[in-house]
Amino acid sequence: MTSISHTALFMIALSSAIVFSSCSTLVTRSNGNAPAVKKNGIITPAYRPILPEGWADITSKSKQPQIKMWIINRDYSATMVLRELQADSETQKVLLNEDINLIAGISLRTKIPENNADYRVTRVPAVIDMKRNLSSYTYTEKGLLRRVVVFKKKDVLVELELMQEQASAEFDVLTNDLVTFATTLYER
Repeated sequence: MTSISHTALFMIALSSAIVFSSCSTLVTRSNGNAPAVKKNGIITPAYRPILPEGWADITSKSKQPQIKMWIINRDYSATMVLRELQADSETQKVLLNEDINLIAGISLRTKIPENNADYRVTRVPAVIDMKRNLSSYTYTEKGLLRRVVVFKKKDVLVELELMQEQASAEFDVLTNDLVTFATTLYER
């Protein structure tokens, strides 16, 4: 019982640190085409990952500096956003040594406002790829599905979020694209 309450307090403190630090400017834009990212970042100017078939990179249209990559599928029914989870250096060190499901749980807490009926968790964080240590969870926002894959890449914590933009979008097909793209990002 004590470990559960300590874990809950730890998650609240860490999620607060991530929320506050994710609001700060972390990226500078070079020529307006591709984001310039920290040297140890998941996306660097020298490396642009191969996108899933039928997806286009619209990162340059983003006004949010925490977005490392933003892609949209050809029928505009879904988007994917790649973010590095940021925290102060001490918290980042602690998180890099934590279980990936705990980190995914913190990511989930930053997305779901308390006492808001427009948001509902439909799948709690669970490892979906043991080899790569990918964790995923699903939630709804105003009836549209959202699926997030969280993983560690070197000293970077990463989340790739798939957002259904139209209720008619085939979420199973989109989820396959999400997991394939997350695997590509992890393996590079």
